Amino acid sequence: MKYWLTRKGPEGYKKFYFPSGEMGIELFNAVPSSQVEIYAELCDADSIIELVLLVDALRYINKDAAFILEAPYIPFGRQDRHTTSFNPFSLRAFAKILNSLEFDSVITYDPHSLVTAALINNLRSYDRYADFRDMIKLFPAPIIIAPDSGAEKRAYEFAETINAELMVCSKKRNPKTGNIEGYYVPPVDTFDRNLVVVDDICDGGMTFIKLAENLNGYKSLSLLVTHGIFSKGREVLHDSGYGLIYSVFDFLEKEKTNEN
Repeated sequence: MKYWLTRKGPEGYKKFYFPSGEMGIELFNAVPSSQVEIYAELCDADSIIELVLLVDALRYINKDAAFILEAPYIPFGRQDRHTTSFNPFSLRAFAKILNSLEFDSVITYDPHSLVTAALINNLRSYDRYADFRDMIKLFPAPIIIAPDSGAEKRAYEFAETINAELMVCSKKRNPKTGNIEGYYVPPVDTFDRNLVVVDDICDGGMTFIKLAENLNGYKSLSLLVTHGIFSKGREVLHDSGYGLIYSVFDFLEKEKTNEN
């Protein structure tokens, strides 16, 4: 038995709203099962509440079932600590909600940091590099680039799997404003080389734009991410020099995207 909580709409149940604004859930022809699977695109606050209500409705008729959640994106993964004394530890707060649902297994795609696995019970991840390996075949002898220290481990592991050269960059970000105040690219000869930037999340893309601004030349520049939010659109990245931009899980287009 599988239920789908997606941005295109639910499958296996219906969602509605009471006149006062609260969300409601109603299952379709639900019968007890030994295993309940839920695929959930948790991209906003409403979707989290929807998941809570769906699990509550399903547990009422599946009291002894194993519950499995597949969530490609873990919300608040980037807020994995207190950045200032005035900000919440948002990932921990979300993890408390998710753990209260008592899933036997939570499957995701590329958690942002090790903190996610430490906080969320029974978490496991798909092979983050499976899709990237297919894309990298387009670029002979690439240099894999980690755009900042947070992406270094991820980029290193990927470069190692394809026996490619690695370049690690760094940035200085103001924690209060979020602005990037400095960017460093090591003195590597990139002329006539295929450069492939690897990371997990692209939101507005300023990290990748700053990286492109500080490069001295290349044959091609590409971006591979597991989660593409693209809140400023893709054109700003193309305009800064990126040719191929690939995301496994795309927020805006609601499907896998492979765009040249």
